[in-house]
Amino acid sequence: MKLKKYMSSFHLYVMADWLECIKWAKENDFQGIELFGNENGTAFEKIPETRLDEIARFARENGIELSLHPWANWAIKTEDELYEIYLEYAKRCARMGMKYINMHMQFVTTREMGMERLFCVTDKILPVLKDAGITLLYENVPPHGKRELGSEAEDFEKLFSYYKNECAVQMNIDTGHAHITDTMKTLACQYPARWAYTHINDNFGVNDDHVAPGDGTMDFALVAEYAKETGYTGPLMMEYHEKGLEKGLLTLREAFEKHGFEL
Repeated sequence: MKLKKYMSSFHLYVMADWLECIKWAKENDFQGIELFGNENGTAFEKIPETRLDEIARFARENGIELSLHPWANWAIKTEDELYEIYLEYAKRCARMGMKYINMHMQFVTTREMGMERLFCVTDKILPVLKDAGITLLYENVPPHGKRELGSEAEDFEKLFSYYKNECAVQMNIDTGHAHITDTMKTLACQYPARWAYTHINDNFGVNDDHVAPGDGTMDFALVAEYAKETGYTGPLMMEYHEKGLEKGLLTLREAFEKHGFEL
């Protein structure tokens, strides 16, 4: 089983120019780029549509898949405002032919505000996502000292009790975040059918360091084992700086190839 390699635009030296990020992916045998937050200071929702079309066209021409990782504090918005901006993101991603949108639950709501707010706005944008073939991912996160929503396995139990398997709502497991919360096995093995995407990074089990695999204490042999056991077929998205890629990819290959994967 060959797994696709994606790279985070935010962790490339050429991060300010998304065309250059796509070019980098093509030249370095990566199959996708996760566009992070903004391009050279311009938020995704403010980028002119002509620029979005240029980026999408260049990606298609080079055979590079695109995903989006917004970085936002929409929990402060009213539900109407939240719906408008979330819908705008969905429409823009559909316009660009993206495969995935990766979100933190905390971008949309808080533990105090409750999951109903997330369900309500997600329900409203699902038709756009379904028509465009986009998978909406919710990511596990560290607690940040405040039990941030998405930091506990039970948060995903609530999510997937509401959204069933056939739905476009799935899970992105961030390996570094799972290392901090000791939830890698729980998330992978309790929700195998929902594990659609992976952020690859390492740390020492305390802080969200985002270092290369092998530079922290995460056991990537176990990550590969869980991927094999659960039939994982999604991309591996490198969320650490490109200067660590040589060591990071070597560590990943050693772990995953033992379980029949090819990177």
